Amino acid sequence: MAAGTLVVAIGGLGVAKLLAFNPQDVKDELEQDLKAYQLIPEADVLKRDVFLHGLLANESYRDHAKARYRDVERMHPRVHGAADLELEAKKTVPPFLAQCRDLSKLPPQEIRRLYDESRTHLANYATTQQAAPLREAQGRLKELLDKQERIDPKDIVQLQKDVLKSCDGGRFVEATGLIAAFRKRPGSIDYDPKLRELEETVSRRSAAAVKPR
Repeated sequence: MAAGTLVVAIGGLGVAKLLAFNPQDVKDELEQDLKAYQLIPEADVLKRDVFLHGLLANESYRDHAKARYRDVERMHPRVHGAADLELEAKKTVPPFLAQCRDLSKLPPQEIRRLYDESRTHLANYATTQQAAPLREAQGRLKELLDKQERIDPKDIVQLQKDVLKSCDGGRFVEATGLIAAFRKRPGSIDYDPKLRELEETVSRRSAAAVKPR
């Protein structure tokens, strides 16, 4: 008799709990969580990503607050992508910044290389928290580059003449060497299109020279 009463009592509690459950409470709770999410700074994408992961892992939200849960599903990919980029930047940028600590001891070619690398990193990570230190490092590199001797436009004209002269004499290795040496000069990247044209010219003429007639 006592056992039967206990079963009835337990069953009654289950029914009471079920009757007491209100899906609106779950929806309200998710709304409060979303308000808390909005308080996280937009720049802190890592924290935002973890927060959204927690909401998506909540089965009660998925089952009883479907409309707002779908909103979370829609916003998550963008935040998750930004978080992945932030993690990538945290791995990639600090080693580069370490190379920029003491620029006074570096040769001109290395300053140019680092400056070009800073441009690549900023193109990739301009939206991350690594952008500010990257811009600071790039500014210091640019100051040093501006103090270096720049290439006179007449130099590229002379290079073109020398390369074509070497090609006319069949000295294609010499022509390639002239271009390679020019590329090592500070500021040569500004003339990269012309240098690539010269390299293509040497390649075409070298290939034509070895074709049987």
